[in-house]
Amino acid sequence: MIKSFSVSNYNSIKEKQTVSFEILPKDMLDDSSFQTKCGNNLNSIIAIIGNNSAGKSNILKALSDLLIIAQNSYSLFSANNPIFVFLPFITAKNENTAFEIIFETNNKEYKYKLEMNSGNICYEYLGIHNKRAFSTIYEITKEKDKVNFLGWKFEKKLNDIDRKRFEERTNSTLFSFLLNTGHLASIGVKEIINFRYNFRTLPVEIKEDRLNKISQIMKNFDLGFDGFSCTTIQQPRKENPLESESKKILLLNHKTKKGNFSLPFDLESDGTQKIIFLLNKLLAVIETGGIAICDEIESSIHPYLIKNIINNLFANKEINKNNAQLIFSTHLPWLLEDRTKTQIYLVEKNEKLSTELYRLDEVEGVRNDDNFCNKYLAGAYGAVANLRWF
Repeated sequence: MIKSFSVSNYNSIKEKQTVSFEILPKDMLDDSSFQTKCGNNLNSIIAIIGNNSAGKSNILKALSDLLIIAQNSYSLFSANNPIFVFLPFITAKNENTAFEIIFETNNKEYKYKLEMNSGNICYEYLGIHNKRAFSTIYEITKEKDKVNFLGWKFEKKLNDIDRKRFEERTNSTLFSFLLNTGHLASIGVKEIINFRYNFRTLPVEIKEDRLNKISQIMKNFDLGFDGFSCTTIQQPRKENPLESESKKILLLNHKTKKGNFSLPFDLESDGTQKIIFLLNKLLAVIETGGIAICDEIESSIHPYLIKNIINNLFANKEINKNNAQLIFSTHLPWLLEDRTKTQIYLVEKNEKLSTELYRLDEVEGVRNDDNFCNKYLAGAYGAVANLRWF
């Protein structure tokens, strides 16, 4: 689970911006917050709202990019090719992009830092919290094909061959290398966090047990929906159109007064497809714990359904037994109504066109019994469009 996340010099973000899930005991007002084994009080839900092009998506993409690079760079990226998944801020092209995340796993609290420049990793740190501060597990810098170990308690656990394999990979984090080569267990860390994000298309197949859960939820939406089924069709092979291959098709069954029918997933409405796509991502995190990262969570889905999904999955202790977390961006102020002031972040650009975000409890005079939706629409909190017609 995530305690906080920070990023600087990433796309539209110049100065360090931080999203914190941590709250005080007095701010634990409902089942959308929880206490961890380490004694941290954390929110289960964070909503990010602001004007178009303010940088909401960049905050979420920065978090997902960090988790991908930190945990999967060794297996995902070809050897020594720069990782060009983002750009630095336009006026800081030669400066490092910096990430930091504080997280809990195996009932211990860790801090992880990563710095990159021109698509290459140049600094990495992992520390564990002991009583009052973080002590270093490892700290390294990278310069082309040279790795400098500034500190590492477990360095001797790597043999010369493994160490050389890592040093040759300028685009791999040490965390990912240890994770993918089976050495991470010696540090006592399983992973940073299990995560899902909606920056990709719907997977071809969804696990059967998860389909059953999605089916149960969708039947409550009164869409005329009556469950899923599958069929197999023959289609030409991409490699050789003269040959055919079998393809499994997901069908949605519908009940009407005049009879029943089924439609392939691809022929369903965009809203129905988006609901299935979203539920698949969210339930994957609910099942195991971790975090769901959703950009424009309401896309093509009715606000009432989205509010229902968020509250019944992540603000429900009976369902969210693993303390899964959700962070999402939205253009719908109505999604703020069920949140507390510590669960709302507002995003806007400053005079230098750099993204800045602030938590609603930092705004003077805000109370948890305020109507956040109406006050946001009235411009009381900022982060709204400044329209001028010519």
